[in-house]
Formats: sequence, C-alpha cells, structure tokens
Amino acid sequence: IKAYHKCLQSASLAGTFGITKDPTSSYMIVMKYYENGNLYQYLDHCNGIISWRDMIDMLWGIAGGLERIHSERKIHGNLHGGNLLIEDEKVSTDARISDVGLYGPCNYDESRSQIYGVLPYVAPEVLRGENHKTASDIYSIGIVMNTLATGKRPWYNRAHDINLARDICDGKRLEIPHDTPKFYAELMQQCWDGDPEKRPTASYLNEKLGEWIISICDDPNPSRFQTRILLRRKRDGGKFLNYLKKFLIWKYCAYRSVFRIT
Repeated sequence: IKAYHKCLQSASLAGTFGITKDPTSSYMIVMKYYENGNLYQYLDHCNGIISWRDMIDMLWGIAGGLERIHSERKIHGNLHGGNLLIEDEKVSTDARISDVGLYGPCNYDESRSQIYGVLPYVAPEVLRGENHKTASDIYSIGIVMNTLATGKRPWYNRAHDINLARDICDGKRLEIPHDTPKFYAELMQQCWDGDPEKRPTASYLNEKLGEWIISICDDPNPSRFQTRILLRRKRDGGKFLNYLKKFLIWKYCAYRSVFRIT
C-alpha cells in the first residue's frame, strides 16, 4: 500500500480505503464496491453491446490510470478485463483499474523464472521470458480495446495453452470486427504491436482518447470522428491540448464529480 499510495490516489484507479487483517491473520485490501462488477460482468449484462461513446470513455479512464501508474515509474503487470471495474453508469460509464501491482505469488524471488497473468493479455516479449515493462501494459490495453469492440473475451474460442502462447509470439492477433472505425482499429493495432518500442505510451493514449471524447460530444456518429479530429488539429495546431482541457471541464462539470485532467 505504501509503495503504491500515490498511484491509488488517482481518480482513474479503483477506490481503495486501506488494508485490514482478518481473524486468520491474512491481510486484505479494503476497496470501494462497484455494483457493475468488472468489465466481463458488465459486458455479459449488456449482452456485449456498448455504445462507442461508453467504450471510448472507459478506455480514456484506463489510459488515465495507467499514465498515473507509469508516471510513478511503476507498472501494472496484469491488466485484463477481470480487474477493470465499471463505475455506476448513472454518473458515467467509466472503468477503474484495480489490483495495481498485485500479480503473481507473494515470494517474488521464487517467481522470476515463471510467467503470471491472464494469457490473452500477456505481451509476447513477456511470454518469451522478458520482464514486464510499461510497453507490456500497453499491449494489454490493445487486447482490452478488442474486448470492448467485440463484446467477447479474447480468444474465447480456443484453449489458453502453450499453443496460443506460441501463436501470440509468432504474431497472431485477435480478429477485428469489420464495423470497427478505422482510427480505432489502427490505435488498437499499435498497442499490440509485436515490437514494444513501436507501441504508444500511456500519455499518448490519454491525449488521443481525450480528442475522441470531444468528437463524440460534438457528434455521436463514429464514422465522422477522424475527419473532425484532423480538421481541428490543422486549425488549432499546438493549442489543441489546452482547448481539450478547457472543453472537458466545461462539458462534464454538469454531471461528473471527478475529472481526469492532469
């Protein structure tokens, strides 16, 4: 808790109240209860159908939380649909990151030669035995993007075994739905690129998704997002990010109690 205290204060991470000890002497983290459950449970409840606005809003929250974690020179290491908790949609449909740094066995020294995590979300370089890094978290976001776009768990139609791990290392990736907007598909593919150096940073994702949020507020038709973003960038130049922050504060102040503006 002490090591991750600054990260846990971020609005994009799951609400954590502290740590307690039960009668069996086991330690437990006390967290906020999220009625919508995790991403998988939320998708099941929605029959896998989520609006593009809600999808991008959730991704923006995830990117904001990951940016905070990486800014503290830490990594999550086990990002997947089971530890992304969904905020009450009466306020906003946001995703909060949980289980920060809580993957693998407690005895870290004995586990360095082993791989832990949910296989579909584990980056190929980690499957090859390399250490987790910030780029490995970005790979996981790419898989989350596909999970949202399809409404299904990644690789639900095959065993999560050594054969899948080998295919991932060889460059095999999830199918992208034919109706996925081009700009969304391109960013998703950048996130799961086989070369960690070619993946975007969490800061880049946070800014990019913020741009998309503006476009959605202007017009909910995803087919026109990219054109409006490019036109606005060309017109505003370097002033775009400042405009983004001011716009979001004004746009969301009526119904959001927490802002992810840094």
